[in-house]
Amino acid sequence: LLLAQEVHAAVDHSCAVTADGEVWCWGSNANGKLAQPTGTVFTRAVRVTGTGFTRAAVLAVGDDYTCAVQPTGERQRWCWGLVPPGLG
Repeated sequence: LLLAQEVHAAVDHSCAVTADGEVWCWGSNANGKLAQPTGTVFTRAVRVTGTGFTRAAVLAVGDDYTCAVQPTGERQRWCWGLVPPGLG
């Protein structure tokens, strides 16, 4: 059971951040927007790892990307997927 602090949804994928800052996503992995190395569609939430961030305070999702904003004092924003210029 995933206990989410917040959930964000785009056209074909969604992501949640937990109280301890973990990010979990599900839906389409097209363009790597779920940060998974393989697979196209995930019907169950998968934990986002390997993107460089350690924990998220806030999430933002777009049609082809996902961004995590870290707590103050750490690198502020990490994005993955097909990130628009100037955002990542």
